[in-house]
Amino acid sequence: MDNVNTPYNNIRLLKGAPPGQEAVNHYISELSIEKAHNTKLATKQRKHLVMLEACDDEYNYHYKMFGQGAVDRDMKFHAPQLVQDYVNQIRRF
Repeated sequence: MDNVNTPYNNIRLLKGAPPGQEAVNHYISELSIEKAHNTKLATKQRKHLVMLEACDDEYNYHYKMFGQGAVDRDMKFHAPQLVQDYVNQIRRF
């Protein structure tokens, strides 16, 4: 051991990542997920504000874009006659 110039370092003897590296990688990945979420949220908020401004400050601008809207609020959840008509159409085939 008299001719060895490299200092003894027990970390170099360990296999795998140095101590603490896994925790660092974990928190880096968590931060990147949070950054992606914040970016996506900022984009959605920006688009929402643009649409509010474009549609005369009406909050329900999406109903204006699709006519009456996507949901018919007066439609019954269970309409027996509608179900019977549908079943009869299936039986015809």
